[in-house]
Amino acid sequence: TKASDTPTGYPCKPVSKITSDDFVFHGFVAGNTNSSNPVALTPAFVTQFPALNGLGVSAARLDLAQGGIVPMHTHPGATELFFHKGCYIF
Repeated sequence: TKASDTPTGYPCKPVSKITSDDFVFHGFVAGNTNSSNPVALTPAFVTQFPALNGLGVSAARLDLAQGGIVPMHTHPGATELFFHKGCYIF
């Protein structure tokens, strides 16, 4: 990830430098939602998870506490998919 990013990703790592750690991501821990807008995003993009390089895929964990707001936004050329754990209160 030291070289320039291209539409197909970063240049590939030399095979001799690839390790099993490149294919495992342990970073999805609860984010800090103690702020004026109680939202925390934990990314798993290619810079944090090298195995995603060139796949056109990324992931993130979003912690949204009561009162938290995610403003309207777009992801040009990408898709956003949410999984929810918990209950809804109406």
